[in-house]
Amino acid sequence: MSPTTDTLFLDALACRGVLVSVSVRYWRARHRLEPGDLGLKIDQIDPRLISLGHKRLLPKEDFERIARIESQAHAFVEENTFPFLNGLARFLPNTKLETVLQRLDTLKQEFQREQARFLEQYGPLRAKALQDWRAVAESLGNDPDAFARLINGFFPPAERMPRLFAFEVRAPVKSVPKTPV
Repeated sequence: MSPTTDTLFLDALACRGVLVSVSVRYWRARHRLEPGDLGLKIDQIDPRLISLGHKRLLPKEDFERIARIESQAHAFVEENTFPFLNGLARFLPNTKLETVLQRLDTLKQEFQREQARFLEQYGPLRAKALQDWRAVAESLGNDPDAFARLINGFFPPAERMPRLFAFEVRAPVKSVPKTPV
């Protein structure tokens, strides 16, 4: 395509819709599982055959609501857009623009409520998780105090937690068109 054709194509595309992107971030409360966490020595693990994965610092149910909102946002965008440039972006037609942006705004508000709820409960959730991890250490024959200190070090300080959450919608729109093009 010549520069003129490229420009015409992009202008026509911009008249019909926008490219949209949704990013949902939150602290997943996971840390790499180490052999010592299971009472094993590093030389007992063959990395060609064994992958230890991650340990959950908090139970997965503490994040179910946030994970559900994330899933709904991505599914809603996928249902109402088309892949663009082999999936590098999503094209949102103007005919669906207002509906999609309103629904994403509602999901963002739900996400922010769940974030606030989680942050309010972070201290007690952390304390309960440390008790649970202490019990795990005892059952594995590890030093519970040392193990609890190790696990405690993986939790971010409460004041840093808000920065680990975000719900961002990128759709460069100055205003919603009055009539579909």
